[in-house]
Amino acid sequence: MTRDKLQVLNENTLCAENPVLHLIGYGNFQCTLLHSSHLSIRQLLKKCGQWFSFTFRNYPNTPGNRYAFDAACAVEAAGKQGRYGEMHHAVFRTQATGSDNLFLSLAESFNLDKRQFVEDSISENAHRRIHLDFQAGGILTV
Repeated sequence: MTRDKLQVLNENTLCAENPVLHLIGYGNFQCTLLHSSHLSIRQLLKKCGQWFSFTFRNYPNTPGNRYAFDAACAVEAAGKQGRYGEMHHAVFRTQATGSDNLFLSLAESFNLDKRQFVEDSISENAHRRIHLDFQAGGILTV
């Protein structure tokens, strides 16, 4: 399955035209255990993407992960400029090097509009979306 055959829905869902199965994953971008899951899901999408969709929901709950919420905001902001998947993967790939400048550097590497990226990262809409994901995860006892 090639990336061009996958659709992006709601910025954070990758799916085929008519998926049979819908997988929803809750996670924290700084969770090292989720990094391996992220890689497995990417491989599964490449091999079997025509059968299912995958939606990532933000759950930045882990104490000690200073940049988990900021990472979620950055990925949501990149999605507003059509680069959700790329930023999602890049943040997982660089999770051990979290810093205040990392997300802006990643945005620049994807040629995102820097001003718009910052505005979207700190927007009420991004924060509300992350908090709603977190609340839903709590209700589901993630």
